[in-house]
Amino acid sequence: MSRDSLIGFHAAFKVDNGSIVETGLGNAVVGAYLTTLGLPLSAVIYISKASPNEITWLNLEDAKQVGIDVALLDLGATGSSITEKTPDNERIEAGKEHHDTAKNSLDQVPELQASERWLVVASRGYLEEAISIAQKYKKQFPETRVVKSENGQYGVTLGRFDAKEAPALMKRLIEEKRIPPDSYLSAGKRFLTRISQRGGVHRAADLRKSCCDNGLSQGQGKPDADAV
Repeated sequence: MSRDSLIGFHAAFKVDNGSIVETGLGNAVVGAYLTTLGLPLSAVIYISKASPNEITWLNLEDAKQVGIDVALLDLGATGSSITEKTPDNERIEAGKEHHDTAKNSLDQVPELQASERWLVVASRGYLEEAISIAQKYKKQFPETRVVKSENGQYGVTLGRFDAKEAPALMKRLIEEKRIPPDSYLSAGKRFLTRISQRGGVHRAADLRKSCCDNGLSQGQGKPDADAV
């Protein structure tokens, strides 16, 4: 976006007897679509929080805070767009360089079974930040990895779980404040690569064992909503 761009969001609505009425079904469809783009729950809430008669105007600070990947562009007289060398963009480039150093390596993201989902606990625009968060979680959850999405965001995932069992486990972890409340489950369709740090690769079963060893029961039951 440029400095003069106006990008706004509001909740989905329908016209009922001449009146504008917010529609929960419409919001659900929009939220599901945004999730397939790799946006975190915090971004979905930000985009749909304004009522149909109001609007939330996007800015760089909000975008960074909620996990929306935005670059500031300088529109030249010829209509071409040139990415401005802002501190944020320089950090992005630095992150890309760090991404290719010997400290990290790129792996293909393992394909999930139809019944599995990734448990994502954070999403950041900068690789260094994502790695820092992953290192903290990895002490308790050995399967923790950083994955890069199509939109350029770096997600932190604790591993993959059975789609029927994961919601109960995620709820328990949130209640115990061991993961953020905006953590979510993902099918990983937009994940491009997995960034592995030195120290070996752990099996997903190790994470489930770690949760159980720490007194966390995965529980049973169906998800409250369709997992994405």
